[in-house]
Amino acid sequence: MDKTELSKFYRGLLPVLWEELFFYIPDNKKVNEFLKGHEGFDYQKYRGRILVLDRYEGPVVYEEGRNNGRALLKGASLKDNIHQLLKKKADSDAMGFDYALTLYLEQVECLFYICNWLEQNLDQVHDPLNDTVKGLFRMQYDHFKAHLETLLQYFYPEKDGLPKGNFDLKKVIAVNFPDLSKKYTKTEPRIGKLQTPDKKEASPLPRKKAKKPPLITEIEAETALFKRIFKID
Repeated sequence: MDKTELSKFYRGLLPVLWEELFFYIPDNKKVNEFLKGHEGFDYQKYRGRILVLDRYEGPVVYEEGRNNGRALLKGASLKDNIHQLLKKKADSDAMGFDYALTLYLEQVECLFYICNWLEQNLDQVHDPLNDTVKGLFRMQYDHFKAHLETLLQYFYPEKDGLPKGNFDLKKVIAVNFPDLSKKYTKTEPRIGKLQTPDKKEASPLPRKKAKKPPLITEIEAETALFKRIFKID
């Protein structure tokens, strides 16, 4: 299968990833610095608002009562992308498919970082946040977490040939997918395993929910959004 057809196939998978993405642009000093050289972009009307990447209109302000059907079906659409990838792998030469797969994985990894950050920083939104909106942000994070895990399981089962993208994929695996992390390295203890002193009997200690280290900084999340959605470099 030639490069042109694989490139077309790869681009055909991307709308499923980016359509119906819920996001926001915080109003802070770092972002203001980043946008200094982009006066032509009227971003102020978007600051601190809930936005959604509409299939036909592009970024629009989210309004209560919006039909969230496509967002609810996101998980099924992402699974269909997996099926298409598996089928294409069987019909393509290994080198060409690996290149297309690497590009796709980079997109998924980027969205996983962004959606994780967005869900963890909803306090920066100016718009009122009801349970529906909070649920949408949590749901899209869960969708991309499951999608990334499935990609790793089907296409990198032994973690061989993991691409080195813009983010630390090994760190992502270690923090978010401990079972996959165990396969990735047998010399390090499994992430999240409770360590106790070397005694015959150890009193059980109350467990505290460990706060995961941020996978992506605020400016990195903003930069990724501007580049991928608003086409600002």
